[in-house]
Parts: sequence; C-alpha cells; structure tokens
Amino acid sequence: MGFIKGKDQYMTFNLINLTASLASEVRLTMGAGELDESTIGNNWQAFDQGQANANVAVSGVMDDGTAATSLDTVMFANINAGGTKLWEYCPAGSASNRIKYNGNGFLTSYEVGAPVSDKVGFSAAIRVAGSVTRSTVA
Repeated sequence: MGFIKGKDQYMTFNLINLTASLASEVRLTMGAGELDESTIGNNWQAFDQGQANANVAVSGVMDDGTAATSLDTVMFANINAGGTKLWEYCPAGSASNRIKYNGNGFLTSYEVGAPVSDKVGFSAAIRVAGSVTRSTVA
C-alpha cells in the first residue's frame, strides 16, 4: 500500500481540467445533516442522521483568461449562467483503476486576486447537487 501524492490529483469542472498546472489544492468535503429527535424530559439529546451533502473547493494560480477553455473563461461563464455541471475528482490522478469521485454541481463562488508581490490566484466552490458517485477510472 502506497501513499497518494497531492501533486497527482486530477479535477475537472464542466469538462475543463482544473489541475493542468493551475490548481494547487482540491478538497472534496462530504457530510450528513443531523436531525434532533430530543424530547422534553430527557437529559440527553437524541439525533438521527439526515441527508448527505457535499462541496468541492479548488484553488490555485490564475491563467491569463484569453483562451476559450481557460479557467477564468469557464468559471466566469458558469457563475454567470448557473445550472449544474459535471465535476470529477481523482485524488491519485486519472490513471486506470484510481479512485474517482464525480457528480453534478453548481458554482457557488469564484474569487480572483493577489497581493502586490505574488501571482494572481483563484478559488472556487462547487455545491454538489445530488449524489456523489465513487468508482475507479476506466
């Protein structure tokens, strides 16, 4: 059993590869809501699991935005147009038999900026709309 290297990650949104020298961090966060089933007279709270949910966060270095498939062009268009788009995240890269998570989601934020002495960066958040599928790369 080996460790997964962060440098091998692969992430796409709306079929655009965000990790092709741009993204420096990707995070898939999955969770479940809690349903409070407490009743009057009990000393301890009672909970049940609610619905599952997920978010994807990606950040990195900004491209110049001039190509039709550039990160800025795609992200700006998606934050403007709305609607769900396909995303795919492969923590160990996109080679055969590697773990793959995917689903549909919509862009909830897209941020661009930098201090005067650094490269311009970006961050984006994707809200998963529906379920997350876990499989392997074909």
